[in-house]
Order: sequence, then structure tokens, then C-alpha cells
Amino acid sequence: MRQAQLGIAIAVLLLAGCSGGSADSAQIPLPSDDYFDQARSRAVPLEAWPETLDRSNCRGIAFVWLPFGSAWVLAEPLDDGSCQAWLGGETENPNYDGRPTKFCYLSADELPVPIVIGGGGPAGIDHPNCRDLP
Repeated sequence: MRQAQLGIAIAVLLLAGCSGGSADSAQIPLPSDDYFDQARSRAVPLEAWPETLDRSNCRGIAFVWLPFGSAWVLAEPLDDGSCQAWLGGETENPNYDGRPTKFCYLSADELPVPIVIGGGGPAGIDHPNCRDLP
């Protein structure tokens, strides 16, 4: 319990420190430059898209082409059992550059969470420890 509270406190501090304009978003760790190319090369059928992010799938990339766009998730586990995830995608935007549109830090106690997609992207997670990226 104490470890979970510490993880939540760290996440709140991290997110509070990032709660401003684009200068603050530099504090959010970004994946390597080739993550989007990796994601597209590993496209999955819509039926195989993960419905939730949990401890068992908090590692790797999921990308799907949608009827009106694309959606992707890149997730990495942290040593404390938490999961950090970048989400992205687009709806009919030929100029989309592959940048993530959302970042989430989720403690082990907060998992699983649903991953939401529609007919177009981006992928989303509706959680207080997720924030939109510029």
C-alpha cells in the first residue's frame, strides 16, 4: 500500500510539473525517433487491438489502420510495476507526422485501463494521470 501511495505521489508530482504550456512538456519522456516507423511496421488487425492496457501488455507497440485514420500505443513498464504509455494516431490527416498526442503514467494499482479508439484515431485513455501533448 505504501509503495502504491508513493508511486501515485510521484506521478502526481510529475504531472503537476508538466501541467503548463509546451515548455513544460519537455519534462515528459519521449520514445525514440523511430517509434512511429516501428509501430506502422507492426500493424495489427482491428480485432487484435488491445482493449485495455494492463501489466501483461505494458510492453511494446500496437498500431492499427482504421476506416478513417490510424491509432497506436507504445507502452513501457517501469521498475516499480507502473506503466508509461504514449498514444497517437490521426483522423484523415495526410500531414500527420507520427508524434504522440497523449502521455500516461499509470501505477500498478491503476491498471487495467481501457484504450479507446473510434473510426479514426488517435488512441486514447481517459485517466487523470494522462495528459494531452502539444
